Amino acid sequence: MQALIDQLTVHEWGVVLFTLVSAVVAVTVVKSFRNSIISEISEAKEAVERENRKLLAEVSNNLSPRIVHCATEAAVSGEAARMISEVIESKRASDMDGTGRPEEDSLNDKKPETEEPPFVTFYGAADLARPASDDCRPEDWIQFREFDKALTQANEVGVRLRRHINLFTHGELQKRTAEAREQYLRWLCERYEYIMDNPRFEMVDNPRVPQWGASFSSVITPGAILEVKANGMSGIAIYHENISRNIRENLRQARSMANQDRVNVFRSNDPGSLNKLITIIRESAEAAEIELARVVQAGTHLGARLRNEGLLA
Repeated sequence: MQALIDQLTVHEWGVVLFTLVSAVVAVTVVKSFRNSIISEISEAKEAVERENRKLLAEVSNNLSPRIVHCATEAAVSGEAARMISEVIESKRASDMDGTGRPEEDSLNDKKPETEEPPFVTFYGAADLARPASDDCRPEDWIQFREFDKALTQANEVGVRLRRHINLFTHGELQKRTAEAREQYLRWLCERYEYIMDNPRFEMVDNPRVPQWGASFSSVITPGAILEVKANGMSGIAIYHENISRNIRENLRQARSMANQDRVNVFRSNDPGSLNKLITIIRESAEAAEIELARVVQAGTHLGARLRNEGLLA
């Protein structure tokens, strides 16, 4: 072997070196081409998978709604929290442009003003933030806390929150038991506090929607509706944009048929509406024969307001 190597001329050595370099280059090119092919195949596969997910989402939204049965009050609160969380994510996404900056800081075109903003609308007065009884399991409390947390976050990011409710007339309130009258008054006082603490929240009194104490209520978002039964003890959630849109339109038509003299909207930036709500609370207490001091908690917005007006000691 050594003798053969010694006999190689300079020209022959050049041929050998050229052959070796060519082989190395060929191997490198083949390897690079192989990696490129694998990368292109991987990208094509990901693109196909994205299109498949998009197609499945469109089919699901247009043909097959997702339905969730909530068999307990904790499950109802948990599902409502998930619905609200989806709205929060939608609101955050709508506030960001492609670079991750707030839309108001971007030069991109704004979304059409006709596009409906993210919202959460409640019909009726089901209390989904706390259990009906005190014997709630510790693990169930997590669901109620998640609901309360979701509402707080929704208000913080600017989601529109609204509750439609049919408040009692004096005659209707007087027909209720003493316990129900007191619960109703405490609920009214809590709503005043919630309105004051949450500027994005509105409460609408309309005789064409479920009354306080009704066994059914609803939570509606742009992409889902939760039908709540037995004051939050069970429910059915339907995730489908078209179904939600159709139900909202039907409810909107029903609300519009109400006597507008009976419709009141209460919000924190409308002093007149707050005065109206305080009048309703005060007159409801008189009709229920319950002293305001019994239902108004100390250290609250309402307590301070009533004391300033000389209605509380």
